[in-house]
Amino acid sequence: MKEQLLQDDSDSLNEKYLLIAPCIEQGMSLLQRSKETGVHRNTLGRLKRRFENGGMTALERTARADKDSHEVTPIVSEIIRAHLIVMHHQSVKTVQRLVTRICEKQDWQPPTYWTVYRIKQKIPKDLLALSKNRAEYKRLYELVHRFEASTPNELWQADHNFMDILVWDENGNAIKPVLTVILDDYSRAVAGYFIDFSPPSAQRTATALRRAIWHKPEPKWLVCGIPDKLYTDRGADFVSRRLHQISVELDFELIKGRPYHPQGKGKIERFFETMNQKFLCQLDGYTPENKAPQKPGLTLDQLKKAFHDWLVNEYMQEKNEEIGESPFVRWTKMLQVPRMPKSVDELHLLLMCVSDSRKVHPSGIKINTFRYISTELQNGYVSESVQVRFDPIDLSKIFVFHKDVFICEAECKELNGKQYTVSEIMVARASRRKELNAQISSSKKLVETYSGLAARLPTSPQPTPGTTQPMVTPSTIKRYTVDE
Repeated sequence: MKEQLLQDDSDSLNEKYLLIAPCIEQGMSLLQRSKETGVHRNTLGRLKRRFENGGMTALERTARADKDSHEVTPIVSEIIRAHLIVMHHQSVKTVQRLVTRICEKQDWQPPTYWTVYRIKQKIPKDLLALSKNRAEYKRLYELVHRFEASTPNELWQADHNFMDILVWDENGNAIKPVLTVILDDYSRAVAGYFIDFSPPSAQRTATALRRAIWHKPEPKWLVCGIPDKLYTDRGADFVSRRLHQISVELDFELIKGRPYHPQGKGKIERFFETMNQKFLCQLDGYTPENKAPQKPGLTLDQLKKAFHDWLVNEYMQEKNEEIGESPFVRWTKMLQVPRMPKSVDELHLLLMCVSDSRKVHPSGIKINTFRYISTELQNGYVSESVQVRFDPIDLSKIFVFHKDVFICEAECKELNGKQYTVSEIMVARASRRKELNAQISSSKKLVETYSGLAARLPTSPQPTPGTTQPMVTPSTIKRYTVDE
C-alpha cells in the first residue's frame, strides 16, 4: 500500500513537470503553453518558479500546517464530539446551536457549522452505529465466526419458513403454507422437510427429522442418518421438552443459537432465498413480502409434489457456487456409514404424531373422518382404548399401541385402496370366537371341579339317641264351614 502511494506521488510530480517542460527546455512562453494544455498561465508560472527554486521536490504539494486541527479549542472540540455521539438523532445544525450556547456562557469561541460538520466526519462510523442501535452495530461491524462442518451429518440445521406463495386449502381458502427444513451444513443438502398449514411446532420438527434420518427411495436423494449435532434458533418449539427427549433417545447434541444473532442461520436462510428465486417465483400465487396477495394456482398437494420434484431433480443436482459442487455430489463423495436407528419402529415411536387415546370400535379406529382397520384388532382390543401414532405425510396407515406395546398397523381403505374381504373378516371373527370359546370351556370345567368346595349348604338336625319325638294328634275342632 505504501509503495502504491509513493508511485502515485511520483506520477503526479512527473505530470506537473511535463506541463512546464517546454517552457524550461525550449523557452516556450507561458501564454502559448497555457493555450496548448488548457491550464491557466498563472498556475504554470507558479509551477515553473517552484521548479527553478527547488527542483522536482518543490513541485510536490505541501500539507497545510493546520491539517487535522479545528478552529476551536480542544475542550470545545471534545464537547462537539460528545454531543454528536450522544445526540446522534440531532442534525449538525442543532448540535452547532447547542454548543454555541455553551461557548457564549463560558466566553469561548463558538464553532461554525462547517467545524461541527468536519468533526462529525472524523468520528468512526462504528462508534456512531453502536450509539444508535446495538443490533445494527452487531450486524454491520462485528466479526462473525463462520463455522463449516468437515463431514456430512456432523451438523444439521433446522428452521421454519412461511413460504411466499398462496395455495388453496381443502375449504377453498388461500393460505400460505409453512415449510420446515433440515439442512446438512457440510453439503448444503436438504435431509428432510415437511409442508402443511400448521404453525411451527415440535411435532413439525419431529416429522421432518423422521424423514431426514430414514432412507429415501429416490437414487438422487441419498441423504440419511442421525446427525452428531442439530443447530436451531431459540424458538419455543426448538427448546421444547419433546425435542430434547428426541435428542437424548437418538444421541445427538442440540445447539441453540445466540439470541438476536441470526448470522448462525445463514446457510439455511440462503436455501430459502434460493427456493424463492428459482422455484416459487415461477408459480401462480407467488406473493413475496410487501406485495399484494396473488390468486393461487395450486392446491397444497400439488405444491408438495412440485417442491419435491424441484428439490430432488434441480436443487440437489445443481452446482452450489459457495462449495463448488452440487449438494448431492458433496454428500456422496465422502465415504461414510451413517448412524441409523435400530429399527424403523423405534423411529416411528419417537417421531410420529401422537394422538389422544382412541377407542377400537367394531368397525375400526376413527381418526379425522377416516376409518382404520386391521384383523389384529379382533384379538381382544375391540372396545378397548389404544394409543395411535401416524405420519402426517402418509395418512394411509396408523400404528396402534396398547399400554406402550406395539400391536399392529391399521390401514385406511379410502386412502390406500386396500379393503379387507368378507372372508378375511369372517376368518378373524371365527378365530377370535374359537379362542374365546376355548377359554370359556376351560373355565367351566375348572368351576365344576371346585363347585362342591365352594358351595355353602345348610346342615339338617340329627336326632338325639335314646329319645323319641311325641306324637302330634290333629285337632277335631271345626273352625270353618268347609272343614269336615
